[in-house]
Parts: sequence; C-alpha cells; structure tokens
Amino acid sequence: RDSGTFYAFSRGQNGEAVPRNNTVLSILENPVDGRMWFGTGNGLFCLERGEDPRNPRQFSFRAFYERDGLPNEVIYGMLADSGGNIWISTNRGVARVRLEGDSLRVRSYGTDDGLQGEEFNQNGFYTDREGYFYFGGINGYNYFRPEEVRDNPHQPRQVITDFRILNASVPVGGFLPDGRPSPLREVVTTTERLELGYRDQVLSFEFASLDFTAPRENRYAYRLEGFDKNWVYSGSRRFATYTNLDPGQYVFRVKGSNNDGIWNETGTAIELVVYPPPWRTWWAYSAYALLFVLAMSFIVRQRTRAAARKLAEKARIEKARLDERERVRQKSSADFHDEAGNLITKINLFLELAKRDGETSPRLSEFLQRIEENTRLLSSGMRDFIWILDPDKDSLSDTLMRLKEFGSAMFAYSDSHFQAEIASKELEDMPLSMDERRAIIKIFKEAMNNALKYARAGEVFLKAGRQDGGLYIVLSDNGVGLDEASGRSDSYGLSNMKRRAAGIGATLEITGEKGKGTEVRLVRRLASGD
Repeated sequence: RDSGTFYAFSRGQNGEAVPRNNTVLSILENPVDGRMWFGTGNGLFCLERGEDPRNPRQFSFRAFYERDGLPNEVIYGMLADSGGNIWISTNRGVARVRLEGDSLRVRSYGTDDGLQGEEFNQNGFYTDREGYFYFGGINGYNYFRPEEVRDNPHQPRQVITDFRILNASVPVGGFLPDGRPSPLREVVTTTERLELGYRDQVLSFEFASLDFTAPRENRYAYRLEGFDKNWVYSGSRRFATYTNLDPGQYVFRVKGSNNDGIWNETGTAIELVVYPPPWRTWWAYSAYALLFVLAMSFIVRQRTRAAARKLAEKARIEKARLDERERVRQKSSADFHDEAGNLITKINLFLELAKRDGETSPRLSEFLQRIEENTRLLSSGMRDFIWILDPDKDSLSDTLMRLKEFGSAMFAYSDSHFQAEIASKELEDMPLSMDERRAIIKIFKEAMNNALKYARAGEVFLKAGRQDGGLYIVLSDNGVGLDEASGRSDSYGLSNMKRRAAGIGATLEITGEKGKGTEVRLVRRLASGD
C-alpha cells in the first residue's frame, strides 16, 4: 500500500492456502500485528509477511476451516479489537478468533448468547466512534463493545452420567438382561472400578461438564488408556463406545471445557477390568501347555516305540538271514566235506593201486606222482575252503590258529624250525568275514610256501597282535633274503598276495635283504568298535 504496488496471488502459484475459489467476501488488516485476513465462502485465510514486507516472495498464506474450530466456513464480515482479536460473522453465529502460534483459538457465540439469529449477511458489519461493533443478520443486528464481552472463567468438573452394555443402561445392583449380576454396585458417577466379563462386548459411556452457561458449547475429549494412543476430541458429543476389548486393565478418562473453551485437564476417570473367558485364563493356558507336553510325549513315545519295533523287526529279519546263511554254510561245508572228501580218498586209493602196477614203467610212475602231488594240493585247498565256510571259525584267533597248525605241519619235516607267537586274548573276540579269513590264509600260506622252497631258513617265525590301533600279522625268516633284482619276485606270487591284501582293506609290506632274511607284514586298521 505504501508503494502503490499491487500483487496478484493465485492458488496455483502460492500453494494450497490461497482461497480455493478466489472469492473474497471481506478483507481486514489487524492493526496490532499487521496480518492480513481474508474472509471467503470457503474458510478464513491469513497472509503473513516475511522479514521484508515489500518482498512478495516472502509472503505466506495460512488457511482455517471448521476442522480448526470455526463455527462455519462462510465468513461475511471481520472486525479487529484493540487486543488483536478478530471478530467474524458467519452462517452460524459470531466468533472471536486469535492466532496463537500455529493454532487458531476460537470462541463462538450463538443465539444462547443473545444473537438475533445464527445467519448473518455480507457487508453487514461496522464499527462506530465509540468502539461498538455491529453485525447485521437476517433477523436484525447485534451490537456490543468487545472489551465488555468477557469469557466464562469457570473450569467445569466432568462426571460420567451413564454406563451401557449393548446399548442398554446398566442398573445399579440387580441383573443384566441376560441374567448376569450387574457390575454396578453404586451409581456410575461415584464408581471408581468396573469389573466386566468376556461377554460384555459393546460398552458405552455418557458424560457431561457441570457448566450450564451454554451447555451446547461445552466441548469434550476422552481416552481409554490401554486402547487409545491419543485423546479423542469429540466436540459437543457426550458419549463414547468401545467394542470387543481384549481382556486386561483399562482406564477411561474424560476431560472437558465450558462454553468459552476453559478446559479442565484433570477431568474424571474410571478403571475397567475385562476378565478373559475361561478358556483364556492362566490356568487354562497352563492346562493347554500340560496337554501339549503330554501329547508331544505320547507322540514321541509312540514314534520311539514304532522305531524300536521297526529296528527289532529289521534285526529279527537280519538275524533270520544270518541264521539261514550260517545254516547253508554249515550244510554246504558238511556236504562238500562228505562228497569231495570221499572222492579224493577214492582217487588216492586208485592212485596207490596204479602205482603198484606201474612200478615197471618209469614214465607212468612219474605221471602218477604228479597226479598224487596235485591231488594232495587240491585236498589241502579243499580243507581250507571247508574250514573257511564253517561259521564257528569266524574269529581272527581261529584264523591265526589255522595258520599256526598249517605252518607246524609244513615245516615239521624240513630243515626250518617254525615258531608262532599269537596274542590270542587280544584277538579272540575280533570277528572276520569269510572273505577276510580266506585272504589272510591264502597270503600267509603262500608266504610259508615261499619260505620253505626258496628261503633256506633255519628259523621261520609267525607273530600277530594289535599295535597303534591296528592289526598286524608278520611272517619272518632268517634265510637268504629276497632279491627282487634276481627276477624271482613274480614266481613268489608277491603281486597276488598284495592284491588279496588290498581286497580286504589291508596293506602288505614285503621287505628283505640278501643274506638277512625276508619279512612279510600285513597291517589293517581296525574300526573303533573292533
């Protein structure tokens, strides 16, 4: 105004706070703080200047509506008093407004305060020289001196006037419509604690502020601690309803104001205890936990029993298979012994007779001698085979005793002295499979044959035992030694022996020096349970 410059503001350029329909019904500059106020058909607007009052870029609008406390959003006229308050006429009475920080403080007046009516008219406002304010309405006009309009200083007390369950007032004493005893032992106004059941699903409270100057202008706020996070400002509505509250403890609080907005922040309160249904009590949950534990124990026990039965059945079947296998082995061993033994005996008998008749023929005698020798070897091999089939000889100690007997018989009529040292107590309970027994016997019979034929040893020694978590069997001699460079190793069948050892998971070491004898050592790691 001082510079004579006009500024145009539009909603699109200056934000949402600019009047929505660009229709302004009244304009007022507050002489106390310099703010510009605009009354429109869609709310009240305030223009605030920045640090530089001539720089429109620093101007900002603020908008206020019914949700901010205005009695109505149609603002016809505005007048400012000496205290900085703005008086406005609307389609719903007169209001005194004052901007305090970010909020608008509003005091509304209606017909209960002496107004000619609720609705006022455009351009119907005026201030005379004596400071009277005039506002014209559809039924006349009202005039007053603003400094003589004083607020009601009374801070009203709040009371709870009614308590309802399922929208029916709860009687004091007596019974509810469903036959249950009433939770009220005295009037709700003086009740401090209510105990409710799980069937009390819809609860309502009515309340009032004890100020009757203009009771329709009294305002209320309520909050159910334990349910509402913030206060619920209900305006002039004097009741609150809650449904399906969870079991627990709550406090219902009410605060209110008089007609001039003087609030009693203390208000009143009543404690609520909502008990759970029987199936949600602590002892019910304890019973559930116990039942769960019992059920799980039963399930685990049943599964354990089923697993045990399954294992027992599996063990029974396995035992039956083993028993059948042992029976077949025993029968096969006996049958083979009877049949093959008889045949070999007959062959030897016939050979003996043939030798007597063939003494005059040297060539025939040589053939018969070779047949006799191979028959003897066959007989020995068959005895080993029959022995291996025998399930009663399934231990390592039995196998070693078999080798000892074989060695004693083999070297009995030779120039070599055979000895055996076997720690039978360490080895007697160690089981061997049929393949393992066969491999060990084949390896060391071959080694003994080699010692007898090639070593020219004075001493042959067999030793077995445990060492470093493993089994060892050693056959050693003090003969001429093993000379691998001589090319005789293949004739000794050494590769065959090593192959048999590898087949049972063992290692075979054959060492020797010329003139210092030979040592055949078999080593096999033992499982933790052996």
